[in-house]
Amino acid sequence: MRIGLLPSTQWSSCGNGIEFRSEAELAQDVTKRLQPKLIAAGHVAQIFAGKQDANGDGAKALVSWGCDMAVSLHLDAASGPPAGLLCYQEERSRSMGEKILAVYCYEMGIKNKGSQHRVPLQKRYIPTGDGVAVLRIPEAAGIKTALIEMGDMNKPDGPNWLKGEHREKAADAMCKAICAVAGGAITQTGKEEDGMLYEGDGKKFIFEDCYVGRYTYWLHTRGKADEITFTLTALNTGISKTSEGQPLNGHKVHDMQAVAAYPKTKTDGSYTLECEASSAIHWALREIAK
Repeated sequence: MRIGLLPSTQWSSCGNGIEFRSEAELAQDVTKRLQPKLIAAGHVAQIFAGKQDANGDGAKALVSWGCDMAVSLHLDAASGPPAGLLCYQEERSRSMGEKILAVYCYEMGIKNKGSQHRVPLQKRYIPTGDGVAVLRIPEAAGIKTALIEMGDMNKPDGPNWLKGEHREKAADAMCKAICAVAGGAITQTGKEEDGMLYEGDGKKFIFEDCYVGRYTYWLHTRGKADEITFTLTALNTGISKTSEGQPLNGHKVHDMQAVAAYPKTKTDGSYTLECEASSAIHWALREIAK
């Protein structure tokens, strides 16, 4: 079966229990762990993340790809103890989603909070114009779609999602849940390691060896500054790329892989990363083995 995966793209959402980790980063990490499990189970699975803080582009790409079913993974189950929640738009997707949710919650050992009807015309669900694109767009194309809140970013559940082994468990549970609907033979394929963290406070942060061919890097910033810029210099060519200045007010996640593309192609070599802000803020760079 062809399965489309739509992880959260809410980079600006970090909750009160996950500090320097956003919903998008954690949900996309679970999805990347889930994809090879579904493939090993005999399915064709593709991830469609779309642009930052906008789910529409990913949903449109999923429709263009064409699939038998779509599952969107998020981490905002309305606070409280660990629990899962289904959001659906059309009745034809509800039974599929409820089965996925039931198996997932059973495998995770968490509360099943049931289903919630998400309708685009209800303004409370579209704070920035289109909060249900991941449901509306595939559904309009005839693709059954379920949005699963795998847990919650806030305490007490939030800290669980900082652990690589917990996200691996969630990926295993979601694979079993999807296969309960789609069929397939379950196998174990994932890794449990999380990653090294380099962090500090100040106006400047320097990391001398970002090896993008072997590691994935996420740069988190927290605080307030009128301008932040960062420069990546490829050690094998000496070519540098500097970002445009951007303000910071709160928490932000920067994808170093996107910045490393110079000008259009990504090198497998190492980079020096130099970051500077107009005022002292907190920097946190995580290095995760691919």
